[in-house]
Amino acid sequence: MTKSKETLFQKIKAEHSQGLYEKSEGLKYSAKIRYLIIISVAIISSLFFWFHLGYNLERNIYQNFLPGYIWNNQTIKAEFTFPIYRDKSEIEEDIKKAISEAPLVFTLNKTAEIEAKNKLDTLIEKLKSPNFPETNDLSAIFTESALRYIKRLSYNQREYEIKRVHIELNKFLFKIYNQGFINISVKSIQNPIIVVKIHPNSEIALQTQGLYDSLSYLSEVNTVLKRRLGDSLMPLVSQIASKIMFTNLNYSKILTEQSYEFIKLSIPKTKGIVRRGEIIVNKGDKLTNEQIEKLKSYIYSQFIRQESGYSLTNYLGSLLHASLVYLVLLFYLFLLRKRIYYDNSQLLILSLIIVFVALQSWLTQQIPTNLPIEYLILIPSLSMLVAIVFDSRTAFYTTVTMALLIAGIRGNDYETSTAMLIAGSFAAYSVRDIQSRTQIYFSFVFIAVCFVLIILAFSLERSTELSLTINRIIFALINSAIAPLVTFGLLFIIERTTNIATDLRIKEFDNLNHPLLNKLSEIAPGTYQHTLTVAIIAEKSARAIGANPLLTRVGTYFHDIGKINKPEYFVENQIDSDSKHDLISPKKSATAIREHVLDGIELARQYKLPQRLIDFIPMHHGTTLIKHFYAKALEEQNKDEINQEDYRYPGPKPNSKETAILMICDTAEAISKISGIDRESFEDMLKKIVYDRILDGQFDECNITMNEISIIIETCTKNLMGVTHQRKPYKEIPPNDLDTND
Repeated sequence: MTKSKETLFQKIKAEHSQGLYEKSEGLKYSAKIRYLIIISVAIISSLFFWFHLGYNLERNIYQNFLPGYIWNNQTIKAEFTFPIYRDKSEIEEDIKKAISEAPLVFTLNKTAEIEAKNKLDTLIEKLKSPNFPETNDLSAIFTESALRYIKRLSYNQREYEIKRVHIELNKFLFKIYNQGFINISVKSIQNPIIVVKIHPNSEIALQTQGLYDSLSYLSEVNTVLKRRLGDSLMPLVSQIASKIMFTNLNYSKILTEQSYEFIKLSIPKTKGIVRRGEIIVNKGDKLTNEQIEKLKSYIYSQFIRQESGYSLTNYLGSLLHASLVYLVLLFYLFLLRKRIYYDNSQLLILSLIIVFVALQSWLTQQIPTNLPIEYLILIPSLSMLVAIVFDSRTAFYTTVTMALLIAGIRGNDYETSTAMLIAGSFAAYSVRDIQSRTQIYFSFVFIAVCFVLIILAFSLERSTELSLTINRIIFALINSAIAPLVTFGLLFIIERTTNIATDLRIKEFDNLNHPLLNKLSEIAPGTYQHTLTVAIIAEKSARAIGANPLLTRVGTYFHDIGKINKPEYFVENQIDSDSKHDLISPKKSATAIREHVLDGIELARQYKLPQRLIDFIPMHHGTTLIKHFYAKALEEQNKDEINQEDYRYPGPKPNSKETAILMICDTAEAISKISGIDRESFEDMLKKIVYDRILDGQFDECNITMNEISIIIETCTKNLMGVTHQRKPYKEIPPNDLDTND
């Protein structure tokens, strides 16, 4: 069976798929750099799936499952026996309560009482000295007011009073040390008892109420001893008591903290057991608190059963998971947005956005908070950014990829990923036809409404607590409010650090008063009028096939600015003057015509036009043949002596629908100027020229279809023939038939 002949469209498509973009040189189009970007993104994203700063029972793979959640996965049966772990907050509450009730731990200083009594005996002996009051060292120990009373007494009276003081202070010390004298304030102890370590293996408990501290010690001196010894001796007694104040119970921070650690270990961490073979949850069940606890415990038990937390298979699984999610975007780019896929700078921008979202998702797992910070992930901002920088369809696929990453990294977080997918998609489409920077602020409404509706939907479905629902809405509204600001900031960075020009930047050049266009209208008025006509037709054609009308119109404004340098060489500017081409050879004429492309590029760069606009200058001619002068050369020379490349435009060929539209419309406008041409002849001639250019490969590098080319031809025919139609001459009235007034 013979193979059917390949159609023209199939040929074009096949050539287009053979990597035409890879013919470009430099790092921007390097295949090695592109593969490095793709592999790096896959590896970095996979790290966020399994790497954690610390395992948190409350933020594990099922953290987002709340009571009322419908379990749509397969029935889970326990593969091994495991304990049911208590909620972490419940355990912490029990620990906090137990520690607050735990007694402080003190150590016993057995020598404190002996030291106090020895000190007392020494002071008493000094007061009993026969040389009193001439004893010199007493003035260094006691004040003059303390010694004043006993100085007036006789030796026998003084000895009697000092003996009384000695006896009462001994009784006082016995009472103090029997009760317990501590080195911290009694009021600072909240527990009614304290624990006293006697030796490493022995301890006793004492009532806090009966303990003495430095304040109660001195207070006891001023009340009890004053009553027993009288006012006259109190100055001396108070000073003696302050000299013999040694605590016998000393607070031990180390032992107390050790006691707290023991308490923490003693708090039960589990509250039941699930045996092997027991069903944890059935498919279709509405989750209860008990089932959620079992699910969490099951996952945690699986985690701790592995020696290193994760095995090599887990790493490979995470890498495959991240890679498959990333491939959603890559396949779309490879099949439908080759211009982005093969441009490493554009691919890098999208890849960095993916990694940034993965990082944000991971951080929401690691930050220890019960607030719904996952609703602060900046997907709406990034979706708008991609829609503005690239297009809304690319933004949608990027949003899908980002939402899948959130679900994976956060552990089957269907709720958050769904909210981000819907809000991000609407955000992207809200800036699809953006014409001004202020228009982006309206996206706040779309994002906020989407967030609120999806949060309410899940909350009603799962009977979520009102406080949690309100918190989610608040954080979602914060995300909605900052989305335009974040988008503007990132957009500014991209526009200033890359050669990517967004539609917002292109809009800044949508001005017929631009210096270059003013110059064109003054020096080459014919070209200027040609430009305006082509711009109108090209914009309508762009709308007809769903291309970018703004880019097409503004790109058309500047496509012929190179004619400013030599306007007289172009027919539309040759008014009442002979053609200069009559005086030069066909090759020189072709060179003069070709140069307007190079001159235009140079002028555009001088006036700092974006690359997206500069592309229209060479691409609207592509590498087409300057047929008129080539044919003229054939008449004058032998064909073998002529190099056809000297009569072709330098290119490159159109690489977008917009530049392809301009190529067709520019030709159509030129045909419409042929004198006496009718609609049918115009359409036939335009189709023939376009068909020749298809055969010449001029549309090989853009994604325009044959159907779209037909629509453009039809649009040009309808509009140009309507603009350039010829009026029939009005009939004249014979002079004899005119009414005259006498």
